[in-house]
Amino acid sequence: MKIVLNILYKDLLCEIRTRHVIYSLLVFVLTTVFVLLFSISDNEFTVDLSASLFWVVSFFSTMTGLSRSFVLEEEKQTILFLRLNATPEQIYLGKLFYSIVVNLIINITITFAFILFIPTFVFSNLNLFILTILVSSISISSAVTILSAIISKAENKGLLLPFLSFPILLPILITSINLTKLSLGAFSFENEANYLQFMISYSVVLITASLLFIKYIFEE
Repeated sequence: MKIVLNILYKDLLCEIRTRHVIYSLLVFVLTTVFVLLFSISDNEFTVDLSASLFWVVSFFSTMTGLSRSFVLEEEKQTILFLRLNATPEQIYLGKLFYSIVVNLIINITITFAFILFIPTFVFSNLNLFILTILVSSISISSAVTILSAIISKAENKGLLLPFLSFPILLPILITSINLTKLSLGAFSFENEANYLQFMISYSVVLITASLLFIKYIFEE
């Protein structure tokens, strides 16, 4: 566990020093929100539209900032150093925790931007929304981390990522949108429980499968 935390600390320290990902994502989020404000009138912002737009912005922000976590290690040729000091599973977990932290920062930033500028983004169940952000961040990060490891070994990285990410992330995004609708509109405990159970199960399957296959990715 100490090695996993060291990898997390290394990635966070690199990000704090360069601030490349955080700054680029903040600019992307704010630009997207302002474009939405100027292109859609206040009367057209429904709860369904607000929830959908929230996760569309979150998806593209995440793919922009986190999809290259393993790719950067390959490009800088630091992946060999990691492999000498950690197992593939430890490297994956360290990258996963880093992705979760950054994803939470992204979603919290989007939340504040939507609260300030989107008129229909008002919570009827704040606790459900917080839980949705937490579970969705874990689910999305678990998918993006293993995808980053896969495309880092490929030649056409930019072309491969959309094809791999769409079928894996689509169920997560649809469920996150439905949970956000519930937190903004009519609350239903039965629907909430089903959606959360699916998200948690999906995350467990993704993380477990990633831990089983990550060593074969590194062997390629």
